[in-house]
This record gives sequence, structure tokens and C-alpha cells, in this order.
Amino acid sequence: MRRSTTDIAWFWDTVLRDLDIQFYKPYSQIVDLNEGKPWPHWCVGGEMNIVHNLLDKYAGSKIDNRSPSNRKSKTASPARSLTKNCANKWNAIAAPCASWSWQR
Repeated sequence: MRRSTTDIAWFWDTVLRDLDIQFYKPYSQIVDLNEGKPWPHWCVGGEMNIVHNLLDKYAGSKIDNRSPSNRKSKTASPARSLTKNCANKWNAIAAPCASWSWQR
């Protein structure tokens, strides 16, 4: 427990690995505190897609097919998967943007 507060780089690198947060380009440093603790730079040099990590990587998996709650639904309609529901809504929003040109 003490190491989680004394070695924050170790702690957050472990958290990202345990949560299977996937990066398209790996980070070179988990945290840069050169500007002080109030202004950290996280996952320096890394590139990731939050939608991939929250939704896409679960498509077709056991997690994707889980019900949003452990209780059985009292309504006539079956409970939908939380990730499928979010993914469907996100895709409906994102689809029209696919042809846009994005620049940094």
C-alpha cells in the first residue's frame, strides 16, 4: 500500500496494465513531474484511443454480452449489453464524422 503513494509511476503503470489500457504508440514515460506535482504529464509520447479502450476492444467478448446489472430485468424487454448500447450510440454519432478531415 505504501508503494502506491511513494512510487506513483509504478502504481499508475500497474493500473494501466491491469485494466488492459491499450496504446497504439507506447508511452516512453508514465508520468513527467518536471513542472511539479500539480501539473503532471501522463503517458508521455503515448497515443491511444479512449473509445477503443472503453468499447471497441470488448466487441464480441463475454463482457460485451453481459447485462448492465446482475438483477434480472422486471420489464418485458430483455436488458441490453451496456457496451453494445454505448457503442451503438457512439457509432451513430461518429459515422457522419468519418469523412471529415482531421488535422492536429
